[in-house]
Amino acid sequence: MPLLSFRRITDGNKTALVVHVMPGTEKPYCTDPSDISTIYVRVGTVSMRASYAQITRFVEEANPTPWESRVSKNQALTFDYCNAFSLSRNLNFNPAQDFFYGFVDPKSREFTNLAFLCSDQNSFKIVIAVFADDEKSILIKSEEFSGSILKNLQDANAFILSESLLRMEKPMDGRLERRDRYSVAPEAVREALVNMIAHRDYSRTPPCVVHLTPSRVMFFFVGGPADLTEEEILLQIATNCRNVRFANFLKALHLMEGTGSEFNTIRHAYSNIPLSQLIQVLSTSFLISLPPKKLC
Repeated sequence: MPLLSFRRITDGNKTALVVHVMPGTEKPYCTDPSDISTIYVRVGTVSMRASYAQITRFVEEANPTPWESRVSKNQALTFDYCNAFSLSRNLNFNPAQDFFYGFVDPKSREFTNLAFLCSDQNSFKIVIAVFADDEKSILIKSEEFSGSILKNLQDANAFILSESLLRMEKPMDGRLERRDRYSVAPEAVREALVNMIAHRDYSRTPPCVVHLTPSRVMFFFVGGPADLTEEEILLQIATNCRNVRFANFLKALHLMEGTGSEFNTIRHAYSNIPLSQLIQVLSTSFLISLPPKKLC
């Protein structure tokens, strides 16, 4: 039985039998497959019901193929927005025949979840709510953005900046371009949104959520940078991404910087505020909080 090993420990006239059980390869295990409350984990000397986060981790460990590389359930995909957006950023490629970024699985020749995410049929949304007070008791308006995740990104960015616009200034040097002044740093908003869609755990259903209050803009999403501690992220010791192929695609679109530059733009935009006050890493989620700046 390869999952089991045994050994004896003798101490004087007493002998103990040690049984070591290796982890199985088909986790999670339960007494009733139709009831997830029958899934337990061992904590010290106590058996406890597994949390949703623990069950999710078990499932991920049992399926080593990342979510973005798995074959999409929806194969009737179109890429009108993705194609137009990519061309606008000088990236000319065909999603229906793409193996390099991972839109098409090379074995089955079918679309992957990454293709679904960037397609016009994408069902993952960004929800934004604007509140009149910091307690979030008075809702002014809310918007829900759908379609290609790239469209979500652009629409959400435009909406946040429109709600954060302080005033428009005409240039004094004769140029025609106006200069917009915002209550938050536009470049930091952009980076927060990009990190939100890049690091999200798409195996879970909650949408990406953005709250605008008088004192800050908050970005909340499930997931977060994979396999990194809060200290590693804040100290910029390392960088990692839950959706590596998607991150590479975003880099090709010049929406993300290279490896090792995690949250650099936010750091620079709010250099007078410790990053630990702007970014909070939870066990299964992530919160980025941008306070207002004067005349950004």
